[in-house]
Amino acid sequence: MPLLHFFTNTNPSLDFPAPLYTVSHDFLSTKELPREGVTIKVMSYNTEYRGYPSRVGRYGAKIQEVDAAVVGTQENQDRDALASASGYHVVPASGNQNPIYYNPAKVSFVDNSNGWMDIPRDNYAQRTITWAKFKIKGTNTDFYFFNTHLPHNHNQASSRNTHARIARMLLSKREELGSANMPTVIVGDCNPFASNGASEGSFESNLEAGGFKKAYQAQGNPGYSGLDKIFVSSHWTWSNGADQGTGSSDHPAIAVELHLWM
Repeated sequence: MPLLHFFTNTNPSLDFPAPLYTVSHDFLSTKELPREGVTIKVMSYNTEYRGYPSRVGRYGAKIQEVDAAVVGTQENQDRDALASASGYHVVPASGNQNPIYYNPAKVSFVDNSNGWMDIPRDNYAQRTITWAKFKIKGTNTDFYFFNTHLPHNHNQASSRNTHARIARMLLSKREELGSANMPTVIVGDCNPFASNGASEGSFESNLEAGGFKKAYQAQGNPGYSGLDKIFVSSHWTWSNGADQGTGSSDHPAIAVELHLWM
């Protein structure tokens, strides 16, 4: 009796969907053939502002040690000094406080894809969202990376609903950039306590409503617990999320491996 025969499309002119299989007279199997995929590591790192310039070397060493493809930083006081100390490239014109860095051996920065915008500030500092698009080396796959540091409850951000509104601002910007259906990563120091009791929800809950999942949250000790987070769009799966040590900051660097099936 004939069996179920799995086969691979070896003719690139034929656009077969995966998985590919033939049906047996005896049984039906839905087992999928392995798909190709890529894995990259992303990182979020609040580099304590008081550590500039004395601790920049240690911040840079931590970035080198973690060896992520893309790094979103917060409280950054000297983006060029940190680029030099880490050996990473910095995304141009990525605003104050939250520059984005990348390892050119792992990803390529897509020219003219970068930008930043103000969000409601608190009494401590200007607050922004920064972004850039990258291409994963050895592939034709692009993804967007957003980075932010959310405000405390004062000044323009006095309302408990401010973080929810910032999440909606970010989602709107993603659509405006034409990337609503593109693999996307969002990292930052989220200060989630600032939205406790908010009638419009939190930054996290609004991102989840927009199709994102939390891939990792800082555990702390050493460093603050629960403030630093990494979110991903539904295109990704993830593994090996972990604190990476503080590198002398008051926050842990956090990182996670992201897997994209193609």
